[in-house]
Amino acid sequence: MLREMGIRPGTSRKGGAATRRGMSGRVAACLFFGLFFAAGAGFGWFVTLKPAWAVWQARGWDPVTLTITSSRLDVSTDSDGSSYRVEVEYRYTVSGRTYTGDTHDFYAFIGTDGRSGKQKIVDALPPGTTVTGYVDPNDPTRAVIHRGFTATAWFGLLPMVFVLVGLGGMFGTWFWGGRKRWATRHAKTLDADEADHWLPELARGDADDGGVGERKRGGSETVSPTKSRWGGVVFLTLFGLVWNGFSWPVFIFAWRDGEVILGLFMSVFVLVGIGVFAAWVYTAMGLLNPVVRLTFDPRVVERGQTLELGWDIAGRAGRIAKLTISVEAVERATYRRGTDTITDEHTIYDHVLVEAGGSDGRDPLARDGRVEHEVPAGVMHSLDAPNNKVVWRVRVRGDIPRWPDMNDTYDFAVVPAGMGGPRRRGMF
Repeated sequence: MLREMGIRPGTSRKGGAATRRGMSGRVAACLFFGLFFAAGAGFGWFVTLKPAWAVWQARGWDPVTLTITSSRLDVSTDSDGSSYRVEVEYRYTVSGRTYTGDTHDFYAFIGTDGRSGKQKIVDALPPGTTVTGYVDPNDPTRAVIHRGFTATAWFGLLPMVFVLVGLGGMFGTWFWGGRKRWATRHAKTLDADEADHWLPELARGDADDGGVGERKRGGSETVSPTKSRWGGVVFLTLFGLVWNGFSWPVFIFAWRDGEVILGLFMSVFVLVGIGVFAAWVYTAMGLLNPVVRLTFDPRVVERGQTLELGWDIAGRAGRIAKLTISVEAVERATYRRGTDTITDEHTIYDHVLVEAGGSDGRDPLARDGRVEHEVPAGVMHSLDAPNNKVVWRVRVRGDIPRWPDMNDTYDFAVVPAGMGGPRRRGMF
């Protein structure tokens, strides 16, 4: 069996040239993503971290009276249009000594298209006006009028996209690439005593605890859906809080301060956030659906043998208009295409066991039932190899009018004939 999978028990193929090619490919990919990280980190220091650190420091600065000596709107025009900055100068006195300054806020050096918002600032600061500003008690040459964050500060988050892409790419290339090669080498060095490691975990024997292996390979077992319905809700909740917590404030401040380009740009993020919220509502509604518990007898079944399957419905079963229970096998193949990892999936076996409420007129609202299914002798058994998997599962679908439908899966295992009983060493 292992030879059919390209694995020779007790042997190892070094593949030195392939390893060197894989290593050089990973280094090249890390250098590529490293450029993204370096560019984002360098640019981000000047437009994100440095001014943000100044905002943090200015929290402890002392208030001081500033006298405006000049103010104007600086306009820069190029092929992409015009950008605007507030330029202001003022004088102030600390300990009997007069100083001059020109910092309105710590992000004033960034030019944006928001003319109206900046024009309002200039109009409010005509020469001769006195305003309250803040001065560094340790360095009286440093002063600022507005010491907090402004809408322009959100532009400083754009370099963080490059930082995240760079870090994610380097981590994924190095960490997951290394794990993948380790798994491949491990699979190639399996010995006869580890012959069933190519099976999914629930079908493997246990050399140290035969009782566990025996329980998994025989007898009935009642299980809930393989994937919890709460997973999607939790993910969308966290993702939605972060996404909308960032996009909505930027969107509101941009339009308030007349940053048209930033406002239009952020409107795309806002629309995505609305879609995330709608998906969260739809997924959360599914939590109220009935839950089907399946009893496998056994959960690890040999090819050519009969699987007995029982079910009972917890919750409001009367909401289900049509109940469909089917057995399916899905093959997943993972491979590399350039720098991308691709996973193809297709169904290799699909058989409907129960279709209540269909043309046969059976009652779909029964809370329990039982059915038998003979697993064909010629089908592909379960497989859990590094790059190839065959997953056997029972799918339960429930059509609920005007509500999210049920669609849950329950994993089980199909093994070659002779493996359903006690584990036998050296069977290969």
